[in-house]
Formats: sequence, C-alpha cells, structure tokens
Amino acid sequence: MGGLQEVLLVLFLQGLLGSSIGQEINNRFFPDSLKIGVASAAPQIEGGWNQGSKGVTIWDTFAMSHANLIIDRSTPEAACNSYNKWREDLAIIKGLNSQFYSLSIGKSIFSILPKTTEQDSMLESPEKA
Repeated sequence: MGGLQEVLLVLFLQGLLGSSIGQEINNRFFPDSLKIGVASAAPQIEGGWNQGSKGVTIWDTFAMSHANLIIDRSTPEAACNSYNKWREDLAIIKGLNSQFYSLSIGKSIFSILPKTTEQDSMLESPEKA
C-alpha cells in the first residue's frame, strides 16, 4: 500500500472510530482492555515557527533553505497549525475516544530549560556531553 492510500485509510478509520457507528464497532469488536492512542510529530502539525517564543527548528531551517529537495516544496510554516489550534485538536482527540496522546514538540530542550554554563559548553562541544 502506498503512502497516500495509508493516509486515507488512517483518516477513514479515525472518522469511523470517532462517529456513533465507530462507537458501535468499538463496542462490538474491540475488547475493553484494548487501549487506543494517537500521536503527532511537531514538524507535521505545529506550524507557527515565527510566533511567540517557539523559534526555528532544524527542520524549519532545512525546509526553507532546501525547498527543491522536498517533492511538493512545502515548508513547515503553517503545517496543520496546531500551534494555534491546539484546543480544537484536543477536542478531536477526545471525540475519537483516545485514551492516550503522544505529543512531540519542536522546541529544543535548551530553549525550555534555564540557560546554564554547562549548556553553553555542550552546544560548543557536544562530544563533551
């Protein structure tokens, strides 16, 4: 199965599982012990690289400087815009009756933690870390 077919199948199943028909299927075919979860990865959904304090990631830099290497020349500037639509995204996840959500964020750990001298030395010379 090709990439587009897999995406369409996943979208179909997500829509089905989140619908009333899907709930009936869930109750009929899946045991109560089965836990269903969803996941997202920052470059595919976030967008908003130039908003707030998010900043530019390695993927943002690569995609903007080497668009010719990306088949459809898309960049992560907007993506699915989850950076701004996170409330709606969580409502969709809740509607799917998902028990788990794995979230990847695009921030560097160094942009989240307070700045330290140790971080400076790690950035200058990663092999010392």
